[in-house]
Amino acid sequence: MNMNELYSTPERERILRYLLYSQGEKTMREIAKEANVSPAQVHKYLGILEEAGVAKGTMLLENPKVHAIRLTQNLERLEKANLVGTLRKKIPGVKGAGIFGSWANGTNQKDSDIDVWVKVKQEPEVLKAAGARKELEKKLGAGVDLVFLDEKRVKGHMEKNPVFYFSLHYSIVLWGEGV
Repeated sequence: MNMNELYSTPERERILRYLLYSQGEKTMREIAKEANVSPAQVHKYLGILEEAGVAKGTMLLENPKVHAIRLTQNLERLEKANLVGTLRKKIPGVKGAGIFGSWANGTNQKDSDIDVWVKVKQEPEVLKAAGARKELEKKLGAGVDLVFLDEKRVKGHMEKNPVFYFSLHYSIVLWGEGV
């Protein structure tokens, strides 16, 4: 699969983004209308996607290749929204930040929220946390769940909720210290 070919034009990016986050089979005309491209462009690009093993007809498959593409899109979106910069500006003592859940493994859908962990020296004030969450939701156009972790909370999750702890431990670190 040649990733450069998948992202080679703005039109292809729009088609791919639409397919990644739409559910169910769509007609070529629906895809063309939503991506603001011609049906011929959709037809040609779907052939490329099918050859790459990521689409069948007008639907993307749910396989590791599609998850990797979606994860790449997710990381670009988080970077454009300046997630880390916003957290560092709004929350004092941020030591690290990352994502976990569906956004971290590329299985998110259009309505999925973004699970973000923030490693801090101490739990932030409620108003600061709420302000950061609200700003991130506005920038990202999606719900954001912030999980603040100081050393005590990390240890508590490790002992009392190992499944959750390991979802954090094997998450994607965007900046700074990991969990």
